This record gives sequence, C-alpha cells and structure tokens, in this order.
Amino acid sequence: MEQENSYRIVDCGKKAQRRDYSKASGELELPNLVEIQTNSFQWFIEQGISEVFNDVYPISNYAETMRLSFKSYSFGQPKYSVNECKNRECNYAAPLKAVMELEMMDEETGEVVTKSEEVFLGDFPLMTPTGTFIINGAERVIVSQIVRSPGAYFDQSSDDKTGKDLYTSEYIPSRGTWLELMSDSKKAALGRILNLSVDRKRKILSTTLLKAIGFSLDTQKGEDTYDTTGIKKFLKALDLPVSDDIANPVDELGKEFLGLYTELYTAFFGEYEDIINTLNADTNTTRAESLLKLYENQRADEIPTIDGAINLMNAKFFDYRRYDLTKAGRYKTGKKLGVANRCEGNVIAKDILDENGKVAVAAGTVISKKNRDALRKVLSKGVHMEAFPFNHDFSHPSVETVSTKLNQALIGRVLATPVITDKFQLDMGTVLTSQDVALLSGVKTVDIYSAIIARPVTVDSDDCDVVLNYGQRFFAVGRITDSEGNDILMDDELLCNRYIPDTPVVKVGVNQMKLVEEQEVTLWLVGNAQQVVYVTSQADTSHIVKVIGIDPLNTKKCITMSDMIAYYDYQFNMFDGIGNADDIDQLG
Repeated sequence: MEQENSYRIVDCGKKAQRRDYSKASGELELPNLVEIQTNSFQWFIEQGISEVFNDVYPISNYAETMRLSFKSYSFGQPKYSVNECKNRECNYAAPLKAVMELEMMDEETGEVVTKSEEVFLGDFPLMTPTGTFIINGAERVIVSQIVRSPGAYFDQSSDDKTGKDLYTSEYIPSRGTWLELMSDSKKAALGRILNLSVDRKRKILSTTLLKAIGFSLDTQKGEDTYDTTGIKKFLKALDLPVSDDIANPVDELGKEFLGLYTELYTAFFGEYEDIINTLNADTNTTRAESLLKLYENQRADEIPTIDGAINLMNAKFFDYRRYDLTKAGRYKTGKKLGVANRCEGNVIAKDILDENGKVAVAAGTVISKKNRDALRKVLSKGVHMEAFPFNHDFSHPSVETVSTKLNQALIGRVLATPVITDKFQLDMGTVLTSQDVALLSGVKTVDIYSAIIARPVTVDSDDCDVVLNYGQRFFAVGRITDSEGNDILMDDELLCNRYIPDTPVVKVGVNQMKLVEEQEVTLWLVGNAQQVVYVTSQADTSHIVKVIGIDPLNTKKCITMSDMIAYYDYQFNMFDGIGNADDIDQLG
C-alpha cells in the first residue's frame, strides 16, 4: 500500500522538480520577477537616453558662433550573443551612435554653415532577458539604491530646554542645490526668526533669499527710505491688506526700507511675527546687498560682484543643466506645495470659483478626503492665481501648451508664441485680457509661459505715479490698456512693450504716463504666479490663513521663484497648524 505524502511533486522547467506542500486549491503562475527591471531598461534605451542628451545639448561656445546640437541616436547589433560573451569573457554591448549637427557662423558675414554627421559614442551595455548585464564574461546585476525622493519635506519638533516648537524643512532636488529653512528662537530680544541654509553652508536669514528674488528695492536718488506712505498706497491699489498696527520694535534704529519691507511682506504673506523678527534682524537693506550676501555665503574666498551674484543664482537654482527635480520631484513638489493638500481638514474661508467663474467650493465647506480630489481638480486648471514680486533676471519660465477652455484662468497669462488667425492676431508676450480670452474661443490650444502671471491694477491721476514707481521695481509692466481692454498707443506705437522673458525690460517713463492721466487705465504687472486660497481651522474659524501655492500649470524640472515663495509660505502655514509635518528621514 502506497503511503500518502503531505506534498505533491511539481515539475519546474524541463529537469527540476519541487515538493509542493500547499493545501489551497488552484495554482497561480509565478510572475516575471524581473519585469520591472527589463521594462525600465527598455524605456531607457527608447526614451530615457534622448532625455539625457537633451539635458546636455545644445552646446555653444562663449561667443555663440558655434553650436553643437543632438538630433537622434541609434543602436547597432551586438557583436556577440549572451553565451558567446560569457565564453569570450567580454561585454554584452551594442554600439551607440548619434547624429550631431554643428552650426558655425561667420562673424564677419553672418553666414551660417550647418553640417550633420553620425558619431560613434561607444559600446553601450545591454540588459539580458533575465535582467542582468554581462561584464567581462561575468553576469552582474544592478542593486537599486534607496534614496529620498526629490521634493519638499517639513518637520516639527520641540526645544528640549525651552519647550518651544521648532520648525525645519528641506527642499531637495535630484541634482543641484539644497535649500533648508529652520526656525530659531535663541535670539530672545527679537523673538523667533527663520534662518536659511543653502547647500549646507553657514546659516543666513531667510529674508535674504526673498529679497534676492524680488521682495526688495534698490535705493533711488532722492528717495526717502523711511517713508511708508507710498508703499501703503501701492498695496491698496493692488487690493492688498495694509495694517498700521504692526509691531516694529527695531524701527527706532533707523534701518532703511525696514518699514516698507514690513508692510510689503505682511501684505503678501500675512502678519506673522516671525517675518517681522527676521526683517528686523536682517541687515541687508537693498536687493544688491542681498545678492552680494548670498554670493559671500557660497563663495567666501572670492570678491563679490553683482554680475557674479546673478550668475551664481542662475547657476545654482535656475539652470536646468545643474538643477534637476526630475518628473518625480516636480510631481511631489506640486502635491506638497500645492494648496489642495493644505486645505484638507480645514474650512474654506472664501468661495473658490472654477474657470467659468462659477462657485465650485463654497465658503464654509470643510475639506475632507472625499471632496479634496474634487478641489484639486478645480485648482489644477490654474484658477485663483495672483502675481507676486519677482526678479526679472531669474525669470526663465517654461512654455506650456494649454487648452483655451480654461477661460478665465487664462486672464493675465503671457503668450509664449503668437496666435494668428483670419480674424485677429495676438503677438508673443501679450498679456491676455478678458477680451483676448473671448477671441481665443475659436482656437483649441495656446502656448503660455508658466510660473508667471500679470495682475491688473486700475490707476488714475491720484495713484498713477506710485503704482508705476513700485510696480516697475517689484514687477514688470507687461501691458497698459484702457477701460475697454484696448492697448494704449503713443505715436502709433505701444505705450508698453510686450513682456518677453530673458530679454531686457524697457520701463515706462513717468512723462509717458502723464499723457494718459486724464483717463482711467489698467497696468498689467507681471510677476511670479502663485495660487492663493483662504482657509480657517475647524477649531478657530475667526482666524483666516492665506495659503500660497505653486503654479499648477508649471511642469519645469528645475526650481522657480514661484516654488521658493510657496515653500517659504508653507513654513509659515505650519505656525498656524496648516499643513502636515513629514518625517525628514522618510524615503518618500
């Protein structure tokens, strides 16, 4: 009599057999355990390599007379098969070739000579069907390294000695400069301040960076740096809150622009004591001084210059070749620094309108996980955008193609390419008005600049000079229209040139504006595009918190000034209990 076994014999392949002790009925086929690796490598050789080349090319010489561009690439056939590579102790690889185009310009005649050629770049290792590589005849595998994902991370802790709350945050790219914010309450005379560390260097005050990217002024001849009358008038014209009751304990020391900066920062961010304390401690009064301070912090052994500081900022933050968030980092940045996540668990203080001007989320609505996705869908179309001060030298917006069905969300956006039809024409750099958006209804898509937007400010003879003065120092005037939305002309030419990034900005003179002071005109001030909503906590509905997020239409893989402002504001929202703390050591 045969003995019953607690197992059964299962064939595994042609030769191997295994004992199967499973009791459950039915069998599941063993999945392909290396499918993730093989699919990832297949994507890399089909698309990823092209992205790597596009990050590096084109390459130009200093005089911009020679330019080397990447056009395409191709793989040849491997010289040996997998088994032959093992026997011959060589690499399993295929030749990689690329088509390069060289443009050479004659400086004297301006003639451009173009030459294309296929270049052999080297033998590229290939992955076998089992997810391995053959290197010198030996079979090797790549072990994935677990690292923290690019993005913004926030943390909250308590001081062991004082028991006060401490807040820290990190903005981490895949490649490039790290930003760190940390609160400091050791300076008891001033109160809690917010410090900044760039690339793990010596700490500086966080307002230094904000002043460098646009929240500051340079002194003009004959200007009273202690008078705040003009800035208050300017902020009121922008429909921003102005408070005369802000505590300013160090103003008696006579710091230039201190009162002006206090009004400016609290109007855009809110009346946070930490902002005022940090401004009081900041000895940099102008934009130039802030840029030089950042340069000294990063290049302590070099003589600081303004041009050198601008080039350093562009290289460290705004050059896509040196700063890379990757697609994953941009997605996580949009999720973390967007306003939708910070609204969860809180009460909407003001109605949120959709792209058609209809109420999508009414005031008083508590945002839960169920309606959070609906809120995110509305906000993802770029509604509730406001222009914040910016520095034109660091504005390198990407071009995004969007649908004209965004309607009112397109108002204030800047066209990146001209729109030409049989009925109308809109030039590149045109700030879109409501009349322009109505014309675009017959066009499917338009190209706009992301991370920047224009704020309309209606002025008259009473506040025209003030708005023009501060408007061109904190923003850039992108368009001037009359009450009907038409461009104002002078001598058959535009009174204000179109706004084109990465080109010099021509300012509008006061004498030019005097010609139109008799009529009501609208100045379109171009600045950083920030999404703004207002919320309250469920515990205290009387305290309204301003939540500032990034531009949801921005897909650029390097950091922008809009990201910096949203990152800065998230830290302040944490003081109000808005937002979530992350585990700084989490893998993301």
